[in-house]
Amino acid sequence: MVSLLNSIKDICNNLELQLPITSRQIFTEFNLLSGHPWEETAKSDITTYYPCLYGITKAENPRKILEIGTAFGMSAATLLKASHDIELFISIDLGIYGDQLGFSSNNIDFARYRIHSWCCQNGIPLDRVRFYRANTQPAGKGDNENAGEDILRWHRIPELVRLLTAHEFDLIFVDGKHTEDGLLNDLTTFWPFLKPGGLMICDDLHDEDIYKDIFPWAGDTLRSFEDFLKTHGAAINDSYIWNFPQVPPESYLGLRPFGLIRKKPLLQPLSTPGFEMFNSPDAIKINRARQDHLASLGLDLVAKSVLEVGAGFNWHRAFFEKLGCSVVSTDARPENVKEHLRQYPYRKVKVADFTIPSTHKHLEEFDVVYCYGILHHLHDPALCIKELSKNCRRLFLLETCVNPYDNGSINLVNENRDNQNQSFHGIGCRPGRDWVMAELKRYFPFVYVTVYQPDHPDFPSKWPVTLPPGVLNVRSVFVASRVPLNLPTLSETLLEKQPALKPILT
Repeated sequence: MVSLLNSIKDICNNLELQLPITSRQIFTEFNLLSGHPWEETAKSDITTYYPCLYGITKAENPRKILEIGTAFGMSAATLLKASHDIELFISIDLGIYGDQLGFSSNNIDFARYRIHSWCCQNGIPLDRVRFYRANTQPAGKGDNENAGEDILRWHRIPELVRLLTAHEFDLIFVDGKHTEDGLLNDLTTFWPFLKPGGLMICDDLHDEDIYKDIFPWAGDTLRSFEDFLKTHGAAINDSYIWNFPQVPPESYLGLRPFGLIRKKPLLQPLSTPGFEMFNSPDAIKINRARQDHLASLGLDLVAKSVLEVGAGFNWHRAFFEKLGCSVVSTDARPENVKEHLRQYPYRKVKVADFTIPSTHKHLEEFDVVYCYGILHHLHDPALCIKELSKNCRRLFLLETCVNPYDNGSINLVNENRDNQNQSFHGIGCRPGRDWVMAELKRYFPFVYVTVYQPDHPDFPSKWPVTLPPGVLNVRSVFVASRVPLNLPTLSETLLEKQPALKPILT
């Protein structure tokens, strides 16, 4: 990213000398000069807000952008025009702004139509530019006046969760709730989705001493910005408040200060020699399929406490960290734990061997226990399920290799104990799906298989399975719960057909 070579302040100072475009040039191209409540701002020669946003974005040359606060599509138009190599653009909004301003249509629908029309003219696939009606604030909160508090939260929209957890964004523009701690909530929630070295932008950082009787958010946005810098300082490379972007009138009343935050780039290697298997192409492929599938289930996984077992040293935990979860990880191999902590010294990672009873007893209860890819590496899978049920307060998420036939047995197999990705003791199992369901029901009142399988060859779509050439593993996903889960993605009975989950983006 070229702009990493310069400080954010230097980039802004250079833009003040000469902006590369005018608002009129941007909005003419998107047919946004009229037809919405902000026509005066769009047409005014005073408006530098959007040229400033354009200049910053162009310096980043982002491929993936996340926007919080669609409004009428003016910032979306600016971001897209400045991004010549765009691969994915997502915008989220409450969708109540049109009604509040007495506009004839929903503001999201208005923005989508204008932006998608431009995309069609410029050969940009429409499924790569997506708009969602969702609430990004905590329960009980909405817009500046807390209207729209009942609108579905972003994390209850499986398609949106799939996209956000599957991608890292080069640039995130936050222009949502301003009052109270609304900006702080959005900055905190979406910071994990910003790629290392990426840029987060927010606006309207008005000083309370100057703007107290002018803007209802005066002081709130600035405090949110400053609080975020304090709490996330270790992960921030650079930050700057740019008090230059302007809308009418041509005075201090029209200033709209930007807040800009650069995330630190990755400096350390991904792994040391001997751990390549965890980041091999095959491992990356199956882990992406697993996480995409988990995101699709519609489970409430945001801001939960999570116990991740059989952690290896990275891949699965990051999924939950993106969703704001607090995670404790365990692994039977001390060398895996050591490497995990070398790369991520701030994480909680412990050695624990499931072949030894009570190794997890000292850990507290967790909202979610995540057990993917570990059960089939054990010679006593019943002990694993029993032990982990004691740590599970709500959800038990299990993915494992299983027998091609539902034969009610654990079906022991030999594994290579010298392989860090196989059984620590050299004996594993391939339990029947029916055995897994029955064993989970001993400890959980509600047990499910998933209606769809992860999109990967290891997960068959029909049962029983005749293994095709080259396929050695047959896998299945189970969800156990303390409370009923009325979700169309789950089944209480074993299924003979489980089609692969379809991708979102073509």
